[in-house]
Amino acid sequence: MAWDERGLTVNIHEICSPIPFPLRGEVRLTPGALYDAPVALDAAGRHHWRAVATDARIEVNLTAPNLSWSGTAYHDMNWGEEPLEAAFRDWTWSRAETAEGTTVLYDVTTVANERRAFGRHFAKGEVSEHPLASHHELPRGLWGMRRPILSEQPPRLMLKLEDAPFYTRNHVELTLGGKPVDAVHESLSLTRFSHPVVQWMLPFRMPRRG
Repeated sequence: MAWDERGLTVNIHEICSPIPFPLRGEVRLTPGALYDAPVALDAAGRHHWRAVATDARIEVNLTAPNLSWSGTAYHDMNWGEEPLEAAFRDWTWSRAETAEGTTVLYDVTTVANERRAFGRHFAKGEVSEHPLASHHELPRGLWGMRRPILSEQPPRLMLKLEDAPFYTRNHVELTLGGKPVDAVHESLSLTRFSHPVVQWMLPFRMPRRG
């Protein structure tokens, strides 16, 4: 991965799993604006989140398999001083595209059962707080995963994108500012992630190679 004056380039040279076939190519992300406004996710400030580029363009050019496409993109990052499961029990996150910019809503629960939630709006290089919406529940996932979500009105599940024992990702319709908006929504259970059975399963889905 490398940044230059045009944006971020990712060169991919991997072997897929569980069926071993090559994955080769390049991904280029061109930001509309860059943001540097990290937010502490826990009271001790050991875990942070930062939206890097909320309004970007993506170009994907693969040679193996022979595929290419382009479209809109989003780039953020998390970092911390300890494993996530040491600090958090679960969290939910959503990113909504509006006519005015991008809105991100975070809602996390710590291992001490303390809830921390915040909203941020990103537009034209400026960051502002966004009021938190009401708490709702999407139907549970295939593995029984809870999918709590923040929305001013009951949300609508449009498409399941990922449904794993400890993680779900969905395309949803939220209500923000009194208007329906398209959003990507994620739920993560660190309690489930830490379970020995899930840890045993992980290398089959995400092999770790030196």
